[in-house]
Amino acid sequence: MKRNDKFSRSKPTIHNQNKPFDRKKYGPTWDHIRFELKKGEVVVPDGANQALIATLFLGKCGHIDLTYTEISRIIETCSDALHAARVAQRLGIEPGPMNTNRNLKTRRMV
Repeated sequence: MKRNDKFSRSKPTIHNQNKPFDRKKYGPTWDHIRFELKKGEVVVPDGANQALIATLFLGKCGHIDLTYTEISRIIETCSDALHAARVAQRLGIEPGPMNTNRNLKTRRMV
């Protein structure tokens, strides 16, 4: 059987590896988002079924202790926000303080 070399790479892909990394283009909070896993004794907050597993640090906003389900909820909410922003951009809806989330339906967790 003949091998199809049509899609083989003859040259390696060279990206802009010498270009300096510009942290400002990702927003003012991007560089200050981090997390730390909880260590030592397991702490279960009042009324919760799960233990705290991590602390999320958001720059000037401070820190938040989170359980596994809270982290999952944050991921889902951020995913919904990305989807809503992409749909708004495609539809030509300009984001502003008065119409940020009123024009797009998002799923509600009940």
